Amino acid sequence: MTLLEKLYNEPLYDLDAVNPYLSLKFDTVRSAMEVRKRLQLMKDFIVNCPQKSVLMQSIKTKSYLLDTQLFSMSDLVSLEKANLIDFLFDLASLWQKHIFSCEVCKNRGSSCEFCSNGELLYPFKLKSVFECKNCGSLAHLSCYDVSKCPKCLRTGV
Repeated sequence: MTLLEKLYNEPLYDLDAVNPYLSLKFDTVRSAMEVRKRLQLMKDFIVNCPQKSVLMQSIKTKSYLLDTQLFSMSDLVSLEKANLIDFLFDLASLWQKHIFSCEVCKNRGSSCEFCSNGELLYPFKLKSVFECKNCGSLAHLSCYDVSKCPKCLRTGV
């Protein structure tokens, strides 16, 4: 086995370090980065779940996809063929479905600090939820105002 064959599945490539504009130029790279960010946020729910071992089996030998922005050459080839995107989206869908149906995971959601309408918010809902950079509280994107974050005002952050 050659060195290249041995390294084929090793996560060695940080695409932002190689070229920070790749995600702007290529939709597949941007999609992969976005879904990996969602998965990283979902992982915080999954690792505290009683069903963790079953749910983590679905990531198999690619657990690094949850912890870093590194890719292996195998990932890049799969990305080009859309196999990696399909895998990541399927995993995100599976985990999200679990989080919304599991009482332990579901109850880790937060209420909007601004409107407190009772809806549970989750940090991995990137298109509709904002996480305050100062205090970490969650809010609907439409509600959030950095200068008036209730938790920051309450805690003096």
